[in-house]
Formats: sequence, structure tokens, C-alpha cells
Amino acid sequence: MNWITKSSHQLEHKLPVNPYHERWVSLRTRVRPFLTSHSGCIGLLFLLFLSLWAASNWSLTVQKVVHYYNPLPAWDYWDVVQHLQKYRALDFRVLWQQHNEHRIVFPEIVFALDMLLAHGRQILPLAFSFICYFGTWAVISWTVLSDKSLRLTIRYTAILLSGVVIGWQGSAVALGMPFLLQWTLTQFASA
Repeated sequence: MNWITKSSHQLEHKLPVNPYHERWVSLRTRVRPFLTSHSGCIGLLFLLFLSLWAASNWSLTVQKVVHYYNPLPAWDYWDVVQHLQKYRALDFRVLWQQHNEHRIVFPEIVFALDMLLAHGRQILPLAFSFICYFGTWAVISWTVLSDKSLRLTIRYTAILLSGVVIGWQGSAVALGMPFLLQWTLTQFASA
């Protein structure tokens, strides 16, 4: 019996410690004083307000894009119609054609896929534009969140404020115009 007790005691000490449990305990000990203090409740209400504001801005921006959606090409996007035969022939030289003073290779790939797969309804450029725009915010938020030199409330406030700004309804113009995918793609690549 002594041997069983001794081996189980040794076994307990050899089991790995759960790092998630340690993090949870650490987080709980840091958050509890914050929530019980008067300023902590105000800070929590402020973060809740910023969360609702960011969600509202994003919701209104998406509503505007959906409301003003028009599958008819406009302005510079008419080049896509002219390139349709080259897309169908899988002529990759069309990707390198100059547009004004630049070449837009990666957006041109998305435009070609939209023409071939979605019949030119501009769905893929819109989706990619939203992904790039939201991805830029996610990368910036992750960078701020991983900066341990700032207090947690300051990090959350910065993330939510940037969510309010980036979700502003004026961004519906850039997000809703498929040809401007090159701008959101460039921002995402920079981030």
C-alpha cells in the first residue's frame, strides 16, 4: 500500500501543469479588482458603449453597401468587360496590362475570377474588399492586444475605437466600388 501511495504521489508531480488554467487564474485575479471598483464599472460601461458603437457603424456600412449594390460596371471597372474574352481564353497577359500609370495584377485576378465564376456580378471583389478591410483591422487589433506594456483597458479601448473609425459609413464608398479593391488590398498588405 505504501508503494501505491508513493507512486501515485510521484505521478501527480510528473503531470504537466495546464497553462490555460494558470492564465485563467491570473486573468481572474487581475479582473476581479477592476470589476469591483467604481472606476472599473465605468470603464466596463465605456468599453460596452464602444463595442455597441463599433458594431453599429459596421452594420450601417454593410447596409449601405448592400442597399447601393449595383452589378453594372462603372468607370474604370469597364475594363473588365473588355478583358472578358482574354479571361475566358486564360490569357494571363491581361493581368500585366497597364491601367493608367500602374498595373493592378492581384485585383485583376479577382476581377477575372468574378467574371468567370460569378458571371461579373462583382460579388468576389466586394467580398475580397471586405475581407481585406476587416483583416487590416484584425491585424492592427492583434498587434495592439499583444503589446503587454499597455494596460488591458487601454488596449481594448484602442481596438474598439479603431473599430468605430474603420467601420465608419464613409468607408462604404471604398468598400462598395469593386475597382477600389486595389486600395483595400494595398492597406491589408501594408498591415
